[in-house]
Amino acid sequence: MLKIISTTSDLKIKFLITVIAAILFLPFLGDVHLFDWDEINFAEASREMIETGDYLRVHIDYEPFYEKPPLFFWFQVLSMKIFGVNEFAARFPNAIFGIVALLILYAFGRKLFDKSFGLLWVMAYAGSILPYFYFRSGILDPLFNLFMFISVWYIYRSFEVSDKTNYFFIHAGVFAGLAILVKGPVGLLLPGLTYIIFNIFRYRTAGVKIVQMLIFGIVSILTAGIWFGIEYLTNGPVFLEAFFKYQVRLLTTGDAGFSGPFYYHFLVVLIGCFPASLFIFHSFKKDKSDEPGHEDFRLIMMILMFVVLIIFSIVKTKIVHYSSMTYYPLTFLAAFTAYKLINGKVERIGFIKYSTAIIGVFIGLLLSALSLIGIFKEDIIPYVQDEFVRANLLADSVWFGFEPLIGALLIFVSLYGVYLLNKKQFAKAFVLLYGGTALTLSLMLPLILPQIENYVQGAPVEFYKSLRGKDVYVKSVGFRSYADIYYSDKKKINSASGIGIKHKDIEDFLINGDISKPAYLVTKINEREKWTKIPNLEVMFEKNGFIFMRRRK
Repeated sequence: MLKIISTTSDLKIKFLITVIAAILFLPFLGDVHLFDWDEINFAEASREMIETGDYLRVHIDYEPFYEKPPLFFWFQVLSMKIFGVNEFAARFPNAIFGIVALLILYAFGRKLFDKSFGLLWVMAYAGSILPYFYFRSGILDPLFNLFMFISVWYIYRSFEVSDKTNYFFIHAGVFAGLAILVKGPVGLLLPGLTYIIFNIFRYRTAGVKIVQMLIFGIVSILTAGIWFGIEYLTNGPVFLEAFFKYQVRLLTTGDAGFSGPFYYHFLVVLIGCFPASLFIFHSFKKDKSDEPGHEDFRLIMMILMFVVLIIFSIVKTKIVHYSSMTYYPLTFLAAFTAYKLINGKVERIGFIKYSTAIIGVFIGLLLSALSLIGIFKEDIIPYVQDEFVRANLLADSVWFGFEPLIGALLIFVSLYGVYLLNKKQFAKAFVLLYGGTALTLSLMLPLILPQIENYVQGAPVEFYKSLRGKDVYVKSVGFRSYADIYYSDKKKINSASGIGIKHKDIEDFLINGDISKPAYLVTKINEREKWTKIPNLEVMFEKNGFIFMRRRK
């Protein structure tokens, strides 16, 4: 296998990566509705840019949205201009970023080691669960993480070569600045902390790079400052003040109820990045036989991974994608172990084999169980205690009966992969583990995920879509959602700002105000007592855990 790779031209390998990445990330991209909150939230921000023609500021429900800068939304807007305002367009940018990211991983891996390492890194990333899913999503974190990762790469390069012109530091600063424009100051914080800690470890050979550190910080701030400066000059300090208050709130509180234990992200990464996450532990130990450049990159990747895990374990708000920046260093460390195994530099991997089998079987059984719950839901529903969940399961669904085999496929892949590891057929084992996981996920997306989405949000989404083109008010009440805005194709005239009232007063206006058109409100059945007793509202129907109400004009 290694001989075949070594004799294959770089151009052919890059073409193959591009084709396979396109096959992994593009098919069925628009077949499932966007998920509340983040996917719909971000797509709505992009839709409103098109609706209002204001491409400088981000709006949600036609109110200024102070939580995110606009860079990612500009890419989504471009996609929507080409493909229309739909699910495919919302997710298409990340699919393209995924193709680009895999090509970058190959290029970096080849530069560090050789072609085979580059391919191992690509396989580890594309063939692990959450890294694969994220490039098929409509959230901004894949682009955010890519910019930060490139920034860290240039930081590493600045230590490896004589950088008298500060070329690499300037590039590191530019990409950190772009990351800030995607999501905020964490785009500078994570590469910056990684830089400082790495410099501490390497100060004896590299010295303390204070001037370069300043260059890195100044360039990143100047890059981000292009938009922040224009925003400040156009609209004053309102965005900056609200934006930084939001960042503090994320750090100090479990924002919107998303909190969890300290170990939350460690567990998410361990299970969510299967199978790559199980191959990283052997890379933690320094090997004296490693070349200095390899050792330095291993160290900076470890620092980056633990900086992310520790910071977001301390942060009160716990959301799965907060630790998604670990995917790049984690898959590097997994590829590093795989490379050593294939080249005979590692002997004992008992822990890796056993944990791969156990976690692979666990995830496979979980996938099969999800399918079986759907297939045999009539038998299961009587035993479900939660009224809302029980009603969710009543949603119409299309199960063919063979979906549990998708989970069985992952179980087979995991166990046979361990068998190949036992036989020391390492190259075949990694192709099977990563390729088999990617195949499992590719089957899950069109067959299982649409049914799950239909259970959890299908009824309200279809209702909102039925209101498109109608001059009506629509609002979800009793629970937070962006689906009512996006899927009803809400116009500004029907928003709080269009009516001329404060956003916090919109519910009272729709229920008690002097409305000139029908108002439709949607709530969950566990909010029934509160909303169905309001005299002005009539219940139209209940469906799959949601109550659909109307107030006539």
